[in-house]
Amino acid sequence: MGAERGYEKERERVKRLQYTVKAQQDFQEIHDYIAKDNIDAAADFIKRLQQRCGELCEMPGMGRKRDDLAAGMRSSTVSDYLVFYRVLNGILEIAHVLHGRRNLKKVFEQE
Repeated sequence: MGAERGYEKERERVKRLQYTVKAQQDFQEIHDYIAKDNIDAAADFIKRLQQRCGELCEMPGMGRKRDDLAAGMRSSTVSDYLVFYRVLNGILEIAHVLHGRRNLKKVFEQE
């Protein structure tokens, strides 16, 4: 029965998607970096990231648990980037979107 409750928690119903200020800044930085070479590719990649965020609302338990970085944190991969999120009270909060080669522990420790 305990395993069933854990599964239910991972399938918590998401009523709303929300981006932190840091996540919004991450999106802008990613867009600007890619746009230096190809503005269309930058827009397409941001759309892919946003699409993944929508998918996470449908299946919030699909990401990898990242309690090593922050309590309740999960991540989902899009190309070389990781979308970090958590679900609290029916709100899926996108906390960060970071390149996978970043020092993730350092980023989260600074918060």
